Amino acid sequence: SSVSYRIAGTSAGHHDALVSFKGGSKEWDVAAADIIVREAGGQLLDADSKPLRYNKADLVNHNLLIAGHPSTIKKLLPMVQKKSIAMIGCITHSTPIYPDGVRERFGGGVIYGSETAKKLGLDVTVITAGAQDIDGGVAQLTKQGIKAVRLPRKTSNNFSNDYSGPKRILRMSSVMPGSVTKKEVQKYLPKAHAWILNPIFHEVSPSLVPTKRDFIVFMDLQGLTRKVKKNKDGYYHLVDHKWTGWKQWKGKVNILRVSDEDIEHMAFPASAKLPTQKILYLVHHGFPLVIVTQGSK
Repeated sequence: SSVSYRIAGTSAGHHDALVSFKGGSKEWDVAAADIIVREAGGQLLDADSKPLRYNKADLVNHNLLIAGHPSTIKKLLPMVQKKSIAMIGCITHSTPIYPDGVRERFGGGVIYGSETAKKLGLDVTVITAGAQDIDGGVAQLTKQGIKAVRLPRKTSNNFSNDYSGPKRILRMSSVMPGSVTKKEVQKYLPKAHAWILNPIFHEVSPSLVPTKRDFIVFMDLQGLTRKVKKNKDGYYHLVDHKWTGWKQWKGKVNILRVSDEDIEHMAFPASAKLPTQKILYLVHHGFPLVIVTQGSK
């Protein structure tokens, strides 16, 4: 499992090349192998096609590494080098209630997803929408070197889920009107290899995604399968219903992530009764790859 052994192995002909996507090796982990490969006429490069630099202030190799003969690397690099992604969805200024009180934080899939993508060495741009109350979340990402833009709205999609009882109560303290438009997105988004759609509620719509495109679209259904109803307590409570809107996303999504709970909230023909039948129905009706998560969490 030694990355250094595998790098050096390219010079001995054990294998044609090494590609390490993980990152996290230290300079001293790869320095000796780097010398061996270079002396044998090979290369050890990062995702930007550059030789590794040593004695940096940060001694960790965060990005992808690729080693082998220069001609082999030239063929492989376009397939594996640094990718850019655009993450579209709402940052929330959440105030969930727990048995020990209220915890205030910024959350949402675009927060967790973009932070992870940054650690993996991806070039990330976040497009979020909401009022000024989520500016702290935008600042949290900017501080980490992540490009983040807030499209202005009068209100944000903010959660105040109640975890104080035996069963979680899904509710929102404020709801953003309308979804993000294609015109708004095009103004800020660079050309990306992939779009990651992380809707907290209904901030993305099929009209956002061009039919003809040269990038991958991944969507996590999340709040799209629910609607809200304002309750007497002043909060918007999330109500489950049989969502038919998924049909409008046919051909717009390359990779669809759903939970087993999401599948129960989607309207299917009577012939698709079992969860497996429903998943296969999605695959055969416009969603080439479906990822399903299961379990109580």
